[in-house]
Amino acid sequence: TDNTAGWLDILDKAEQEEFGGAMRQQNIKTGEGFLLVFESQVKAVLEKIYTFQRQILRVKDYDEFPMILFGNKADLDH
Repeated sequence: TDNTAGWLDILDKAEQEEFGGAMRQQNIKTGEGFLLVFESQVKAVLEKIYTFQRQILRVKDYDEFPMILFGNKADLDH
């Protein structure tokens, strides 16, 4: 490590919908990487994450961009 400080913004996609797509696009434009978290037991949520990933690539105008896909709640029985 080089002891360089970094900045992490945690954004809830549901909260961003209150302010419209412009805020989300601005966050995408300034982001240097993305952690996409989804509830792994719900197929519809995974499809929304895929749509969001495609939006990130479109806004960034890249075919690839640093992203980590993280499924949570896999320990639940439903």
